[in-house]
Amino acid sequence: PFKYLAWLMLKDNFAIIGEMKKEIIVYEKNHDVREFLQSFFRGKTHYSARFIQNKTILKKELAKKKPDALLVDSPEGLEQVKSLKIQCPVIALISRNVTRGIRSIVGSDIECYLLSPFHKDDLERKLRVVISGKSWFENLYRKRKDLHALIELTHLFSSTLNPREVLYLVVK
Repeated sequence: PFKYLAWLMLKDNFAIIGEMKKEIIVYEKNHDVREFLQSFFRGKTHYSARFIQNKTILKKELAKKKPDALLVDSPEGLEQVKSLKIQCPVIALISRNVTRGIRSIVGSDIECYLLSPFHKDDLERKLRVVISGKSWFENLYRKRKDLHALIELTHLFSSTLNPREVLYLVVK
């Protein structure tokens, strides 16, 4: 019974985490693309999309909180946000000049992009990939930090054989 109760509690916690809305910021100036994105996000309960058209507002939003993903026009939007320190996954949207858009993506070191004509299934898939990749990398960095601390503690403990010194090092 206790194991079953613990399993139910864990299951509920994971369900709550899975239901959290993913914050998406959209920096797109093309009216047609913006309409497509608005229609995409309209019925989605697991995404919270913010549409921004001003670079200074975008900069403030990215500094205030770290979104789960950023959708940006390529090449114009990418050129404007290149100087910003973006710490979230970026999906570039190429709707006009494909050659310039792809060159901009390669120059910006962005891995995910969509070419026009856009499809809702493709966008959904890309969002899921970048969001799950983001959480995977965050988990990896957290584990790396924990392992680094463990290595430091092991080094401290092995530096002495005196139990009192080891206790002192642990308390310190």
